[in-house]
Amino acid sequence: MKHRKAKGLLALLALGGPSTAIPYTPSSIFLSPQHNDSLAYILRPSSTGGTEFVSLNLSSSIDAENLSYQTLLKSTPFYSSDQNSSFISTINDQGFITVYSGNCHSASDKPILWEFHPNSNSPVGNGTWQKLPVITSDAKTAPNYLAAGFTYSASRNEDESSMYAFGGMCPFANSTDETWVSAANYSHSTVVLGPSPYYNTKFTAATTGKRAPPIAEAGMAVVPLQPTYAAGSTGKQQDFLFIGGHTRQAFLNMSQLAIFSLPQQSWSFVSAVSNLTPKTELTVRDTVSIEPRSGHTAVLSEDGNKVFVFGGWVGDITVPAEPQFAVLDLAEGFGGTTEWIWTAPSSEGLGITEGTGIFG
Repeated sequence: MKHRKAKGLLALLALGGPSTAIPYTPSSIFLSPQHNDSLAYILRPSSTGGTEFVSLNLSSSIDAENLSYQTLLKSTPFYSSDQNSSFISTINDQGFITVYSGNCHSASDKPILWEFHPNSNSPVGNGTWQKLPVITSDAKTAPNYLAAGFTYSASRNEDESSMYAFGGMCPFANSTDETWVSAANYSHSTVVLGPSPYYNTKFTAATTGKRAPPIAEAGMAVVPLQPTYAAGSTGKQQDFLFIGGHTRQAFLNMSQLAIFSLPQQSWSFVSAVSNLTPKTELTVRDTVSIEPRSGHTAVLSEDGNKVFVFGGWVGDITVPAEPQFAVLDLAEGFGGTTEWIWTAPSSEGLGITEGTGIFG
């Protein structure tokens, strides 16, 4: 991602606050490969309680105080704060946006998959939405709030990509703004949605990765690492890194990271260290650590050997996790050259005001 574009997306995060409904529905920001990453698509909470679909031209300089959005949909059909509905959104390498929506409270409400196909000739990114029924017999496949979504294709042909969703939470009917973290059911299921082998216009939803998954959690960030291909093969191996998140009682330590590998559909766990630990006892009181967090965002660096983490809250949505910006060096074998190491670059004179934060 070019530096200018990264600054523009941070501006979007800073100005695009989450919905007041709890659990909140995070904004989703996608760079469009069909527009050479010069256009961003944004799904974000609207002032009316729904979700709007807008685009932003990134081909010229960006003024964070005067962003010129192009409204593509004032109100999307897959979310409304008064319908107990939630959704999970992803984008594949072809630039198709997939949204999995439904009601985690009711097994009788069938989930729906929406696909957006952008028009590469449209300067503002217009395109078409397609509604696809989902066939499932498992209540655990319902989309949860604050789940993590990603796409994967077993080959270089992205037309065959499937959508995955992990974890998330479903609040109790009597949950309030004060109790929503604890008054909820949490999931550690991994749901895969793929084209039905029997129906051309329908998708199937099933659970996978059932062996030794992470604990039930929500609010984590998922980062697709760079894929690899075996010599002489079109088959693709890809790891997906999960960072942070919260459970009903606690927040996940940033020193323990989960990895989901495809096509093996297997989980593994790695430990990350911090290079911020003081070397002498005289500076123990000044120890800086990477605090646990939920509601943050994470993105892979352009060279594939680092992950940038930004934002998040800890304990309560009014408490920003510190530091708000952190960098994770990836270990050898996962795109990096060293160990899993956390650092916190200095943000003096830059970024957001000390003591404040961004989430959602």
